Amino acid sequence: MSNIAALPNATRIAVIKAIVRRHNLRSTVRLTGVPQNQIKALIMRLGTACTRYQDEVLQQLAAGEPQWRETLAFQNKVRSTPYDLEYRRTTGSAWVWTCLDQRTKLVPSWRIGSKNSSAASELHEDITQRYHQQRPKGLISVCAGWSPNELRLREHLRHICHAWFVALDGGFARKVERHATALALYLMYYNFSLIHQDLGITPAIAAGKASHIWRIADIVGLLD
Repeated sequence: MSNIAALPNATRIAVIKAIVRRHNLRSTVRLTGVPQNQIKALIMRLGTACTRYQDEVLQQLAAGEPQWRETLAFQNKVRSTPYDLEYRRTTGSAWVWTCLDQRTKLVPSWRIGSKNSSAASELHEDITQRYHQQRPKGLISVCAGWSPNELRLREHLRHICHAWFVALDGGFARKVERHATALALYLMYYNFSLIHQDLGITPAIAAGKASHIWRIADIVGLLD
């Protein structure tokens, strides 16, 4: 993995600001002058830190209205044929499962996997633990009941899954591990930095898990 220690902090902030604002890797290279391999390494490192931080902080949530949603994504190829044995375990459709709290608009839990009962059960168990054993509401269609700000999140997720991850990034997220770290980075931005139009504050503040609006510099600071 490329060394990112040589990148000045201001450059790291510029790179992450471009990424979370929906620039693909090639566009980010042009904007910042940072090589693609260093950008990819930064996303991997910071995405892992964001996963760890949110897993630790988004616990013991007050009673809310958690609901599930799923968004189609894919890795490497859209599908693999029954005879494509070489790639059977690493290609085909993948689904981004998210839990959106209708009260605070927080996304406290997410998973990447198949659209089956096993993936649903894993997400259900995690949500239940985070909400004091509260039973989440049933699976909601990705297009059902979205407010304007939730549609914004949906469009961001669609962009991540279909453009940033696969079509425009030089193949960065064709591996599930990279897909997951990039998603964690964006959801860190959504939960802690993006002001919700209906609430006037970030979802993390509404949920009592942050005292201020995080800047991109605060997110990059998770690397320290």
